Amino acid sequence: MSFPLLTLPTELRLDIYRHLFGISLTTRLFLGLTNLPLLNEGINPLQTFEICYFPLSHPHITDYQTNTWYQVEWAQHQIYSRGLFLAILMTCKQVYNEAMPLFYSQSFFAISANINTAVSWLAGVGAQRRRHIRRLSVHFDSIPPHRPRMNWNEIQDSMQAMSEILMDVDRIDVLELLIVDNEHENYLACMAARIHLKIPWYNVLRELGKPLLLHGLEQLERLPRLGCLRIVGHPGLLLRFPEDRAYLEAFAEGKKPAGLGEENEHKPVVQVLMPEGMNSEES
Repeated sequence: MSFPLLTLPTELRLDIYRHLFGISLTTRLFLGLTNLPLLNEGINPLQTFEICYFPLSHPHITDYQTNTWYQVEWAQHQIYSRGLFLAILMTCKQVYNEAMPLFYSQSFFAISANINTAVSWLAGVGAQRRRHIRRLSVHFDSIPPHRPRMNWNEIQDSMQAMSEILMDVDRIDVLELLIVDNEHENYLACMAARIHLKIPWYNVLRELGKPLLLHGLEQLERLPRLGCLRIVGHPGLLLRFPEDRAYLEAFAEGKKPAGLGEENEHKPVVQVLMPEGMNSEES
């Protein structure tokens, strides 16, 4: 006896998969909440999915933040374990071949943590599934100002690891880097002030062909098929120094200022967006 789902037209089956996975233009799939394990001991945030509404235009700062008490409380009712959420992939080979690429290519994955957590999740997904990922949002790390050189190297390593693991992805339509929490803003503002004062310990962080406050961003030169690089944060802070502005302009022209990739005439779109509700005063 044939599986009833397979008797339906292909397009209808694909619509069913989209509905099952919560895929639409106004949803993102969050990989757990940063403080969810405190309320649910034993739940691994990398093994949970949360379907969240996300506006098509004019997103608010709270749309990027996933650790408010209201959201954590509400999340108790809409968290799905990875095994249950993707159970349909285990039904038969045909369903797997149809639903797996659709899930990974049409979901907008939002990782509620830093770059290292994103790398861990991407590695756990495996190369076969990872190659279909098209849209990814992660929280961008910043340098704690009391030890800039040490953390500079750590962030470079994290960004390099993420870029390398994304090399086997067919293409990245959107890679979104979030700098929207107060701690990261304060780190960057403190760094900017000390660099502006030409304090030697901080001024040596300037390197030819590389961004300054957006340190580590140059590792994305390794990606040959990046469609859009979207940086969400305060433009007045992130673009305070000419090094960062010049780097992003060159990156958008398809150049590799840091020499970490081969120029292939591909020109990614570069966006620096400030969400509504963010303090409009320059930090």
